[in-house]
Amino acid sequence: MSERNEFTTGDVVKITGLSTRQVHYWDKIGFIKPSGIESRGKVSQRVYSFRDLVAFRAARKLLKAGLPLQRVRYAIGMLQEQIGVEAKDILCETVFVTDGENVFELVKAPPRLKEILSGQIAFIYAVGMKDLIGTLDTDIRSLEEERNKFSKTFSDRQLGLVNG
Repeated sequence: MSERNEFTTGDVVKITGLSTRQVHYWDKIGFIKPSGIESRGKVSQRVYSFRDLVAFRAARKLLKAGLPLQRVRYAIGMLQEQIGVEAKDILCETVFVTDGENVFELVKAPPRLKEILSGQIAFIYAVGMKDLIGTLDTDIRSLEEERNKFSKTFSDRQLGLVNG
């Protein structure tokens, strides 16, 4: 798992594929707030944790599976009421199964599906945390390599200007 644990909004956008507007909106409505520094005006920088990235990626996968944000928020809210933890903790620790309309939670003991939102059962998509976290680690390493390459190129150009 990644050693890095501080990510800017720009990092979140690059790593998760969400738009800046979505990230800011989700913070504003309290769906996924930064674990680090929260926004304090127009020029302040939000700081997110790796756990926040996992929550963003899980929520994005549910949206891509066809669920509207309202249904995702409602399902997470139902679980929050039942177990009393933050939305991002639920998104990080729960395996969701959806058919694009209904949301189900995969419960470990005893192994079963627990319906969160009612409707027909027609399973077509599951958000698996192990794969999600693995791809996040890969994306973070790619972002770091890109930053290092840019920094080296920038430093080399500065040296060329100074020495030239």
